[in-house]
Amino acid sequence: MLARFFRFVVLFLAPLLGATSDRADTFYVSGNDGSSLFTIDTMTGVGTFVGNYGYGHGYGLTISPSGQLYAIVEALSASVPLPIPNPSERLASVNATTGAATVLGGPTGVGASQSMELAPDGTLYVGNWYTDSLYTMNLVTGALTFVGPLGFNEVPGFGGIMDFAFDSAGTMWAVSSKSLDFYTVDTNLYTVNTSTGRAVFVAHITGTDGCVMGIAFDSSDQLFATSWCSPNSPLWKINTATGAATVVGLTGIAYPHGGDIAVSSVSLNVDIKPGNDPNSISPKSRGTIPLAILSSSAFDAFAKVDKTSLTFGRTGSENSLAFCNGSPGDVNGDGLLDLMCHFDTQKTGFQPGDTVGWLQGNTVGGIPIEGSNSVRIVP
Repeated sequence: MLARFFRFVVLFLAPLLGATSDRADTFYVSGNDGSSLFTIDTMTGVGTFVGNYGYGHGYGLTISPSGQLYAIVEALSASVPLPIPNPSERLASVNATTGAATVLGGPTGVGASQSMELAPDGTLYVGNWYTDSLYTMNLVTGALTFVGPLGFNEVPGFGGIMDFAFDSAGTMWAVSSKSLDFYTVDTNLYTVNTSTGRAVFVAHITGTDGCVMGIAFDSSDQLFATSWCSPNSPLWKINTATGAATVVGLTGIAYPHGGDIAVSSVSLNVDIKPGNDPNSISPKSRGTIPLAILSSSAFDAFAKVDKTSLTFGRTGSENSLAFCNGSPGDVNGDGLLDLMCHFDTQKTGFQPGDTVGWLQGNTVGGIPIEGSNSVRIVP
């Protein structure tokens, strides 16, 4: 039996997590060395100028699920020949249509806060390039609260945190650039403990110019990145398991820095009553309906789906979950382990004439998921 893709429920302009998709996600980046807003088509790599911030050194950029962009502007008082932290840096909202930045709150008093990312729970995390530390930031006042050292152990003034990105499971990833001589640059990939600030090495990033920055996960949990030291930055796809990078295309953007993709919902494959075609359901049955959520190479369904959040039936909002299997299994024979759950038939609300069954829920990171598959209602 053939499974269908989850449908997207797009809350803004572009999603950021889950499975495969044949549509482009909109990647927002800070370009022209932190003075302008651009978008990048993740299918082609082509960049489009949106507008100028009206401020300089706005290296960090993040976006809320509702589509509000934020940046930290004037993070440095100078960037060449060496970066100089500017304690007068401030949080700003950015208009996604014009690129204009509006300052919020007062100076942070720190400077060099050039990495930022909104968590699924709304917490704004900030990484400081010079202090090698993680902070949270108040979205109203712009005040920073120290969380802990990132522990990259870079030479002060010559490298550190470049950007953050959350995947669909709610894990925060980071890239760090290192240069002992200011000319030879290298980049590594990490995950970050948001409670302590500590970064854990994952992989050395290969296949790039070493200047990886502006990372973001798309709606299939694919990690994208740009180059902060290129006058015409490539857009790369990064394999989070190996660190290997492949080029999507040239963006036409000079020296992009922070970047983000709006998170809305996850698109995945589901299979109602695996092994059956058609998927016949009798609403009078006192049994359960098995449903498989199929994994992809980028999305581990068993690990990333919040099983307690699942609802299933004629609309998708029916509280019909009976149980999910305690261990994963390869349902469709593709070598990937899938999640199998079972739903109380009489609680699904199916009626004669229904042709589609809908599943809804969330990832463990709080990102909405929704999917469908065909059904045939029988007496």
